[in-house]
Amino acid sequence: MFLGPPQKKAKVDPQIHMSKKEKKVDRKTKEKNYDIVHQAKQLWEQVRQKNLEVSKKKELLEQLYSIVKGKVLAVSQLALSTAPRLP
Repeated sequence: MFLGPPQKKAKVDPQIHMSKKEKKVDRKTKEKNYDIVHQAKQLWEQVRQKNLEVSKKKELLEQLYSIVKGKVLAVSQLALSTAPRLP
């Protein structure tokens, strides 16, 4: 049974549909402790560098401790905090 040529699908406006990356970022930013985790990750990436001076490393670790202090359990339970890379 021949139904004729296939119908062309209407083009969808790309602004309506967000890209996968935008959806992922949007979803992560809605997490409860996103700001804390993001700041902690940025500081940790700086602390990890081997060519960093000890005094600078100590200063960064103090900042990291002050950000995470009292929130360690909540931050550690987020899947976002266990990812090795920055979003």
